[in-house]
Amino acid sequence: LIALMICSSVYRFFIVKSPSRKVNWKSHRRHGLVLGGKVTKGGRIKLEGDGRTDGNDYLPQITTAGGAGGFAVSWHGVDSGGDNSVFVQQFYQDGSMVQPLSVAIGATVTVRSTEVGTIYLAHELINVTSVESITGNEFTYLWRATTVSAANTDINIATGGMAGGHYNIYSVDAAGNLSAAADYGVDIRDLKVVVFDLVRGVSSNHSARSFYDNVSYDIYIRVDSDGAQAPDYGDGWGMWNNANNLGADDTIILVGSGGEILGSKNGLVNDARASAGAAQWRTADAGRAAWVTRGGKFSRSYDGGGYINSYQFSKDLWNGNWGANPNSGEALGAVLMTALPAGFLTSQGLN
Repeated sequence: LIALMICSSVYRFFIVKSPSRKVNWKSHRRHGLVLGGKVTKGGRIKLEGDGRTDGNDYLPQITTAGGAGGFAVSWHGVDSGGDNSVFVQQFYQDGSMVQPLSVAIGATVTVRSTEVGTIYLAHELINVTSVESITGNEFTYLWRATTVSAANTDINIATGGMAGGHYNIYSVDAAGNLSAAADYGVDIRDLKVVVFDLVRGVSSNHSARSFYDNVSYDIYIRVDSDGAQAPDYGDGWGMWNNANNLGADDTIILVGSGGEILGSKNGLVNDARASAGAAQWRTADAGRAAWVTRGGKFSRSYDGGGYINSYQFSKDLWNGNWGANPNSGEALGAVLMTALPAGFLTSQGLN
């Protein structure tokens, strides 16, 4: 049994007393269903309250919270003390109540095991079926082992030198028995990576969303490979700051959503160009598929079959102007990808 001792995100559970013992609650069009920690839309239903098994809770309502896809569910019911109450539960975008611990590469993860043995951090790319499936992986930056010499004590695991991504946590007791993965796990963020996801309308949220002059960044701009419709940005969009710190030691990479990126006249992107004022990705007929200016305005163009720029949107990615074009002198293969590397969508704190 493993318990994470450091949490970057926790769920909130509130009980608010009802002023009366009203029982005939009216139905509401935003009713939802709460099952197994997940929330979905549904009809008028009965819920089980905290400490209750007789189903005296009714009428959940789902309310969006912020621009990152989170929401709250409230419902009426009887609490464990027998009083009519209003319950409120926060959920994250994926329906979970708790999110993985998120730390930067080099930070310490503190965990605790109920038995002596060994604790392993294993990257989600590792198919864990046994201890040997972890320790036998040749890419040692994808896993880390730490000895547990005393049960129920804090164990510090250093993450320096590990790859960014989502890690599951396992324990092995003194007899060699491998546990199931602990709930939620750990997201280890590479602070050199910045993602602007223009498919989902979210961006990396670390480093106070500021570029620093002592960091060489890989900036990934993710777009729909065969479309140019603006995404839903929710209630806000996370622009970055201090672009004056961007220059020749950084790279801006256009990334598709899983396939080759189309542009003008259904042509594939096969050329990248850089000037003092902009970085461009172009098709064979010299039509632009995407470009970003020094001031951070990104534009995506795709016509779907014959009319240049018939679909196009723009979005400001950062404030300020780069010091020099990061893509100057870069080959096409260095600034174009069909998909993000594994783990980037789950390890960057995107919102």
